[in-house]
Amino acid sequence: WKGYTTPEDVDNLLIPHVYWANFLSPAYVHKYGESFLMDAPGWRKEQLEDGGILYVLTPSLVGTGPKTIIEEVKRYFKIDFVRRRK
Repeated sequence: WKGYTTPEDVDNLLIPHVYWANFLSPAYVHKYGESFLMDAPGWRKEQLEDGGILYVLTPSLVGTGPKTIIEEVKRYFKIDFVRRRK
């Protein structure tokens, strides 16, 4: 599981890694706060009908955009790793 979100992370509502596209459940929204998640750096943040949030870093999956967004996301979420396509 190194470098990926584990089932235990999900059970504990942790965000150890941010991916290009992230579906955050209503439980995550409740824990972290809607404004915190909607204000996160990124290209698209959309509230979903179930109370969750869709969070996408950049418009394209090819690459993850400029390195700057990755550094901003790491600082914002206080994480060490943004999962990028290899």
